Amino acid sequence: MSTDAMSDLFPGRPVWVDYAADDPKAAQEWYGGLMPWEFESSGPEYGNYIRARFEGDDVAGIFQRPEGAPVGWTVYLHSDDVQETCRKAVEFGGGVAAEPFDVPMVGEMAVILDSNFAATGIWKTSGMPVIDLQQRYGSVWWENWSTNTARAEQFYREVFGLATSDMEGMDYKVLEHGDLAAGGVQVGALGGMQEPTQAPPIWAVYFSTHDVDAACAYTASNGGRIEREPEDTPFGRMAECFDAFGALFKVMTPPM
Repeated sequence: MSTDAMSDLFPGRPVWVDYAADDPKAAQEWYGGLMPWEFESSGPEYGNYIRARFEGDDVAGIFQRPEGAPVGWTVYLHSDDVQETCRKAVEFGGGVAAEPFDVPMVGEMAVILDSNFAATGIWKTSGMPVIDLQQRYGSVWWENWSTNTARAEQFYREVFGLATSDMEGMDYKVLEHGDLAAGGVQVGALGGMQEPTQAPPIWAVYFSTHDVDAACAYTASNGGRIEREPEDTPFGRMAECFDAFGALFKVMTPPM
């Protein structure tokens, strides 16, 4: 994390990602082979929450999956008022999956469902630095895969105050706050080829790496699979993968 990132906080800005695992130690070992992360447990008083770090900065978390929650990554968006964000989520067609709760020295959190029922974390920090949007070996882009982009666009506008712009030639919206991007919204389809109804509404997380092909080779050799092979795009080289536990993630090398 970076204290510099605190200067561009706004409602709807991605501020954290974490991984709900059946076996947090196994997830730590697997992702420790994929990324050059070090790990630190927060101890039993914090549920043995594991922080992944790179060069001293926290970049992600791993924790024991609560009963009923899916295995996989959650994206947390900044909120100035968690209770009010939960209220608005319900008002504008979504719901609340996890009621607001306080984490000492971290802040107030909750998990909402957007109007397409994609689980979305929300977090009001109480001083803990948030992720840097340009970090290395951490999450650098966040994509809401939706069954209805117009409905998602309205939800994130009404609940977080985010504007949107169109990406030419695609059914894709960029979520924005002024001149700062907060992620994208597209009709969800694994590999970009399936019908929207075949992919559940989720937030997809892109992780930065210096070598997308090596990340894919590691994934394929360690129980995961490649859903979309590495390809060069105007936004960098990227690929779409599933880890050994069945959770989606994406890797990319942003253009220099």
